Amino acid sequence: MIRSAEVVGMGTRGGHESVIIKLTISSLSILFVTQVFDGIEVESITSAIIAAIALGIINTFIKPVIILFTLPITVFTLGIFLLFINAGMLYLTAWVIEGFNINSYLDALIASIVISIVTAFLNHMSKSD
Repeated sequence: MIRSAEVVGMGTRGGHESVIIKLTISSLSILFVTQVFDGIEVESITSAIIAAIALGIINTFIKPVIILFTLPITVFTLGIFLLFINAGMLYLTAWVIEGFNINSYLDALIASIVISIVTAFLNHMSKSD
């Protein structure tokens, strides 16, 4: 049976609930990475939440423009260059948000990979269907 929310593309969760779940997952991913790597620091849970919000905004508005401009090199490297773009977006987030620090670009590269994996895992686990 199809529910009305599924017809409009919202799944079984409402719009606000989905945003809160995504924000929680992103925040937990950032906190996990700070516990695993010495080169990434977050001062508080609030800083992690703000970093997750900022990363979401940066990935929504800036990342598509960067991907468009770097499309030839992304195609040439068969998409591997997207890892460096993701690291750049994370590094930009750390530059903008006080209380979220990344020591080097290599730390950002490793952290972006780990954040992607942890986020994908938590997204999969949060699906109730």
